[in-house]
Amino acid sequence: MTGTSETQGRVTAVIDRDKPWFKLYDKGVPYSVIYPPLSIKQMFNACAEAHPDRDYLIINDMKLPYGLVNTMARKAANALIALGVKKGDRVALMSPNVPQYVIAFQACAKIGAIVVQVNPLAAAPEVHHYVRDSGAETLIVMAAFAGGPISILAAKDTPYWMSPLIGKDEPLRALAAVPIYHIYGFNMNVNANHVSGGTIIMVPQPSVDNVLEAINKHEPNLFPAVPAMIIGLNQHPDISTSKIGSVKAVVSGSAPLPLEAMKTFEALSGALIFEGYGMSETSNIVTANPLFTVRKPGGVGIPFPDNDVRIVDLDDPDKEMPLGEPGELLCKGPTVMREYWNNPAETEKTFRDGWLLTGDIAYMDTDGHVFIVDRKKDMILSSGFNVYPREIDELMYTHPKVLQACSFGIPDEKRGESLKLALVLKPGQEMTEDEVREFCKANLSGYKVPKQVAFMAELPVTSVGKPDRKKLRQMELAGND
Repeated sequence: MTGTSETQGRVTAVIDRDKPWFKLYDKGVPYSVIYPPLSIKQMFNACAEAHPDRDYLIINDMKLPYGLVNTMARKAANALIALGVKKGDRVALMSPNVPQYVIAFQACAKIGAIVVQVNPLAAAPEVHHYVRDSGAETLIVMAAFAGGPISILAAKDTPYWMSPLIGKDEPLRALAAVPIYHIYGFNMNVNANHVSGGTIIMVPQPSVDNVLEAINKHEPNLFPAVPAMIIGLNQHPDISTSKIGSVKAVVSGSAPLPLEAMKTFEALSGALIFEGYGMSETSNIVTANPLFTVRKPGGVGIPFPDNDVRIVDLDDPDKEMPLGEPGELLCKGPTVMREYWNNPAETEKTFRDGWLLTGDIAYMDTDGHVFIVDRKKDMILSSGFNVYPREIDELMYTHPKVLQACSFGIPDEKRGESLKLALVLKPGQEMTEDEVREFCKANLSGYKVPKQVAFMAELPVTSVGKPDRKKLRQMELAGND
């Protein structure tokens, strides 16, 4: 059964109540949500009015309450207006996780300007492309990142500091260790607080030591994380005497979290870890494990209200796959993007009849739980067999000597492609290539066993801290030139 509803001009999405995952919704979670017509500006102003003295931003020992941040954002908005920024203009924002970032964002929201998020570690040509392509005429940047020939508004009047987190029955205290210039970090830390009136604990340099220090000092109750952070905290010598128990919930995203790492962290902290799935193109997490019904470790859960997913044939997106069989994951919902900016050709390739083709290979079980198998573009075709690097990675994470694992495809004259495995061992551990292969042979089909194994001191990672498979492949190809 499908239908739509409209209440006081607030429209809900089309829903299909026959979906298998609805039976697993936690009590009180609706099939569809009525969306209040409130802007970010209105939500933040309401929080500032209701809780002017509540901490909004924390970094190191500095705490900024809602009322003060609201005043600072108004001043920053006036400064931007004086520069000629008006409603609808694009303003590029380039900064690590510091209060100036959030203040500048709130200033743009007050004007109605559109924020263009820029990775502060991006190379100069990339920054110029982002600014030119977006049409931004103003760039707000921390002084440490200034220097390029771009118009800059530096947030000089606001101090530099660190760390945030969230809560459920108590005010939200979110630990902002994942970068807030990324959609995952921004939604879980900044946007979440627009509706909860919570606190953001900012960590601009999210090393394991800095993350644990912020936890000990500020006791967050929500920890949006990536697997590398969770694994690093598990290995930290001071974790057992820390205040990690303040964390009540952890959201893990961007990469698969090994089951052993999940169990270890939950035992150390008493928190529950929830894996979810989303991408920049969906603006938010679109699936997640339920809080109180059936949580399936290793899966990314069930769709949120108003979101729909399908699994289709890798070569024919019109053919839906049976339950339990892998195919490409398609998404549809109110947070899915409309188009790629200035790229109609890519937009046309990415959508089919309103469905977003995610490029991820997944399967769905009988309960509607989604399990990610791998990225479609990461799949290796070796001697005619499909090999999913993620499967090998997850196996290696179960080995007691392995700290990190990332496998990737390399050219092979006979097979077309073969698998290479990069490993980081736990401190004090030793391992041979033969030992790795024997472990794989005991647990995998022969065609999935890595042809080559590399032991590394550390793996290259992306801006959100997940192993960078693409970079490893580039390093391999460059070394063979």
